[in-house]
Amino acid sequence: MGDTGEDHCTKFGDSYHFWSFDFPPTPERVTSLQLAALKRQKVTWQPDSSADRKLESPMPVESMDIMSYSYANRRTLAAISKILGNGREAHWTGQAAKVSAKIKDHLWIPEKKACFDHDRNGKIIEILVHNNLRCMYFGSFDQEMADQFVRHHLLNPKEFWTPVPLPSIAANDPKFRNVPGNDWSGQSQGLTFQRAIRALENYGHYAELSLIGTKLLETIQQDKLIFGQQYDPFTGATKNRTGYGPTILSALEYISRMQGVHLNLINDQVWWSALEGEDFTYTQRWGDRTWTVTATKGRFTASIGDKEVFSCVRGVRVVTDLAGNVCEVVGIAPEPHSVVLQIAGVRHELTVKPNQVWRPDAAKPVLLRAAPFDYPYQENAK
Repeated sequence: MGDTGEDHCTKFGDSYHFWSFDFPPTPERVTSLQLAALKRQKVTWQPDSSADRKLESPMPVESMDIMSYSYANRRTLAAISKILGNGREAHWTGQAAKVSAKIKDHLWIPEKKACFDHDRNGKIIEILVHNNLRCMYFGSFDQEMADQFVRHHLLNPKEFWTPVPLPSIAANDPKFRNVPGNDWSGQSQGLTFQRAIRALENYGHYAELSLIGTKLLETIQQDKLIFGQQYDPFTGATKNRTGYGPTILSALEYISRMQGVHLNLINDQVWWSALEGEDFTYTQRWGDRTWTVTATKGRFTASIGDKEVFSCVRGVRVVTDLAGNVCEVVGIAPEPHSVVLQIAGVRHELTVKPNQVWRPDAAKPVLLRAAPFDYPYQENAK
């Protein structure tokens, strides 16, 4: 039994999208079934009534999605083993590494700077799909793979950086189609906006995330806050399901990461963010505790309950622990910012570029890490 999760996507050819049988949906098995049986099982493919056309199906495929999901499961088992102290953490970490290495060796094409699925005969399905971003969501790419996909494809206006970004298939791919109904062949999906958050944060591409969030919020406002399931990647129009949960949740999450407070409880962190813009106050509650960021006159102030913990020039994110001790300053804007950060009367000055992460030490700020930022994309840039 199965469900592709990508209804009507052209990369699956004539394949089913929902399958209720207990054998693989190869063309031979599908064509051998009676039409009545297909209808009872709600299989979407129907035989061509006007020709003897052979069913074109790549199924079952060697899938970057399934491999990446397998990788994430092994990482989760490693984390559980660490908590349990059962001595299996190293085993599962190693198993996850093997899956990641197989993805890179078998599905990643270095000269194309992207992953591609293989069909049931082992042939590469040469369709450039957004699912590379889903691999990043599961964490199966290494840093170099993620950086290359972001630069050459995600930020490419001919492919995924359309006026409303993140189409399901690259806009210049022959298999792209801009269908307003439920279809994963082209239009930008609310689920992809949602998954892009973790995908980009996994690899430190915070400024690109702000760009996507800004585009999404502008599109939602343009469409009178109806929160569609998918959007035309060129006009932003939506005609499909409205009040769509993943799109609503995406909007809330992007706001929290650009102009608000996000509790990163896995790492016992609070992310305080304030890009340039209108004044605002944002409060995050957890149990009987509150974290509030107030932005006014070009600065933002963070408070836990009634206690102020820092103030800072807008345009960056400040990361603290749950008690309010400052750990990092992060470049979440697409341009550099000269930052003045005040912590308990101590003044810290630093210049923060996109995707840089700094530790504001008393003596001298320390650059901890940085992902490359290549926006706007230049096709002939090296």
